[in-house]
Amino acid sequence: MNFNSKRNKLKLNYDLSEQNKNVLLSKENKLKTALPHNQNFKNVQVLYDSDWITPVTYSETIIGEEPAYFIYSSNTAKKEQQTPFQLFYSFYQNFDISEKYLPFIKPILLTNQFSNIQVEGVMPFQKYEYGNDYYKIYGDLVKIYEGNRPDITLLSETRRIAEEFDTNLASKWYYGTLKYSIGSDQYEMRNGYIDTVQTYYDVEPLAGHPGYYSYKRFTAPAIDLISSSSVTGTGTLLVVTAYEDEEGDPHTSGVSTKNYTLTAPLFENTTVFGVSGSLYKNDIFQQFYLNTNPHAVSFEGDFGGSSILVSFSYAWQEPFQFWKLFYSNKRAKAFRFNSGLGELYNLPSTTDYQTETLPYTNLFVDENPTDYPIIELENSTHYNNGYNSDIWTQIANNKFTFRIKGMVVLSAPANIESFTSVETIDESYSKVGDTYLRDSENRDDKDLPLYKPDGAGIKIRLLLCYCNFFENNSVQNYKV
Repeated sequence: MNFNSKRNKLKLNYDLSEQNKNVLLSKENKLKTALPHNQNFKNVQVLYDSDWITPVTYSETIIGEEPAYFIYSSNTAKKEQQTPFQLFYSFYQNFDISEKYLPFIKPILLTNQFSNIQVEGVMPFQKYEYGNDYYKIYGDLVKIYEGNRPDITLLSETRRIAEEFDTNLASKWYYGTLKYSIGSDQYEMRNGYIDTVQTYYDVEPLAGHPGYYSYKRFTAPAIDLISSSSVTGTGTLLVVTAYEDEEGDPHTSGVSTKNYTLTAPLFENTTVFGVSGSLYKNDIFQQFYLNTNPHAVSFEGDFGGSSILVSFSYAWQEPFQFWKLFYSNKRAKAFRFNSGLGELYNLPSTTDYQTETLPYTNLFVDENPTDYPIIELENSTHYNNGYNSDIWTQIANNKFTFRIKGMVVLSAPANIESFTSVETIDESYSKVGDTYLRDSENRDDKDLPLYKPDGAGIKIRLLLCYCNFFENNSVQNYKV
């Protein structure tokens, strides 16, 4: 076969292929025209349509008499926070229908689309509130305390990190157990804190005069570091000197320095601890002592004391990292507040300070002040989840009632304002004589805003559809 014959045969095959292709495309177009539109979906019959229903609020309905209503279970102090609320629904409808069709009737719940409302299903929600009885307590412009519960004496490390107080105005509470003996009896002060330490050291007797000593005595209400051998803190140092006059008679003179910080030895001579905890004698419980009313344990020495140390085990470590707050950085007078009365007590006196002057011109107490803080509550995340339940009830032969009820969790920005009433204190304490006195009582209630989500615009709708796919299936022939 020559070249031209081969070329003509190839051209003929190509032309035949193009002709067949065009025929197939034509048949495909005819088939698409003949097939029903949306062929992936089965035809269904709507048996009931509730139409769009606008829910009412819970206060506007009696449960069971309205098909849909809201409950705003969450308020927040943070405006515009995306906040969950609950949409409850309850529908029922009677049908004259054979029982065999019931499995093929499907409920479909719809909500409309609204710009600010989201359907959550399950929603984690972190609640924001106002601090419960939030206080600002200042000395002039110096912050003494700012936060909740100023009446507690054990202020946690978490509060310090949150800057509710300044460490310059605080010392550490050392926690542990003190064991000692008096005669043949064994004592333990278990699981408590050291409030104060008084230690005598550098003791030198005056020769020829029993009972006369030169010594140092350090009394520390503010403790920064303590062990069985020494204490570091702030308190009053008394230095006493014993001497003879020209006639050989003994005398002593002393110099006291208040608000003094140093490290002093322990158990060189008489040592006294003010400690809290549970007192045991020969392993039998005797009494519990609060850290605001500690038990004095005096170890023997030239200045009294009958106790002998057995063991000293105290530390400042988790979970017992607590701070003791004072009125000023001189750390002379422990800060105290009576939340029941809403008043300061244990107020500073001029005798507490080396300069014999009070640390501030005025003390100020503000409860729930104008710039009231919004706080994220610890461990307050709530998980709201919805539910759905439906049932058919036969009320007569071939007559049934369909009931469906449930709840869906929605969320919307919290911008509907309400109010909560809180107590306030706005009072000052002024210098009077050698201490402070409250000027006058000023305690008016005030309203603070709370916000709840706005469900306006949301609607709900129920469709009951007959969906028997077996009846809808069919085989059709199409000639193309």
